[in-house]
Amino acid sequence: QFMDYGEESDFWVTMVKFGVDIYFAGDVHDNTVTKDPHSNLLQVISRGNQFSNFLKVTVTDSILSITAYNEVGIKRMNNQNYTEHGSLTLDKSNCAANVADCTKISADGVLKLLDRTSALVHFNFEEIIPLGSQQVIGLQHDDHLDTLVAKSITIRGIKSEKSLPNQGSFGQQYDAQISNVALLGNDSRGSSYATFTENSRLGIFTNGPHTTGGIISYALWIKTSQSLEMTLVHYGHAFPFPNPKEKEMRKNMFTLTLSNGNPILYASPLQRLEPASAFHLNDNKWHHVAVSMPSPSCQLSEVLMYIDGRVVATKTPQKNPIIFFVTSGRMSIGGFGYSNERFEDALPNLSNFVGGIDDFFMWTRTIEEQDLSTMGLS
Repeated sequence: QFMDYGEESDFWVTMVKFGVDIYFAGDVHDNTVTKDPHSNLLQVISRGNQFSNFLKVTVTDSILSITAYNEVGIKRMNNQNYTEHGSLTLDKSNCAANVADCTKISADGVLKLLDRTSALVHFNFEEIIPLGSQQVIGLQHDDHLDTLVAKSITIRGIKSEKSLPNQGSFGQQYDAQISNVALLGNDSRGSSYATFTENSRLGIFTNGPHTTGGIISYALWIKTSQSLEMTLVHYGHAFPFPNPKEKEMRKNMFTLTLSNGNPILYASPLQRLEPASAFHLNDNKWHHVAVSMPSPSCQLSEVLMYIDGRVVATKTPQKNPIIFFVTSGRMSIGGFGYSNERFEDALPNLSNFVGGIDDFFMWTRTIEEQDLSTMGLS
């Protein structure tokens, strides 16, 4: 939940014990509703931010309903025009009859119950849409001081006017803004895929979704012939951090790279996990790479690395930290995206990815066998 090990905390257990219906956990960057796995207790996170978004709560004797509203208009703020963005209803009309599990929950839009077991972020690279056709609330685009909805945004010197829809359960708030990414079809995997060049950009502006010691897993298909060390998936600090040559990062990044075909996972510029024996996946054929934390706050050496569906032996040639993520980080594919400009100096060995990428998944749980089947692996 919205606190470390929240479901086991005394606070949470007490709410479940006394039949609390909704825990309003505060205002952050997105609207989310999560359900306790063992009861009907709901956690509701809202988004305000200069009255661009708000919730209306209506309570009767047996029904509690919440409606989310989102600002629409041309001006940056104070458009005084809102549309319904989602709804949530708890109906306890049958509870007077002592019916077991009597609460009926219905939800849609941004208040739809979050499926925490599915991939929160999934890019299938089947469709590219104009930037702004699906609003990412809070996106600080090129004209964000003047207009509410984005038409363009600059990512590390390259202007983006297109978007890649997120098919994961976190929805459009985690859409990616892209530039110089082309979709090609009819490959050997039977679907379209994305081609990246040195000038490609794919960044997710919304913070996270990595949380302190929470479990994170990545998986994606890649195809390349390059020998440089290239960024596959990057999650790193949005704000300035100390020079790693002078002071170690206090909170971790989580960045997957490919060096002459060999996958490497960085928890910081000086902390990495790599295969015990080098692989050479830069043969211009499709390969599948995945990394998965087996438990919260595990050590870097405990992270599982999969290559083409099989767990491989790994090593940590430098330090072996307990993973504790920076929560104000941003995620990207193929480069540093919206993360802080200091990463170029902290990791000067990294280049932007050149090649093909398909079916990227990100979970906040450990990868399971059925996930490998879903991704086309035996």
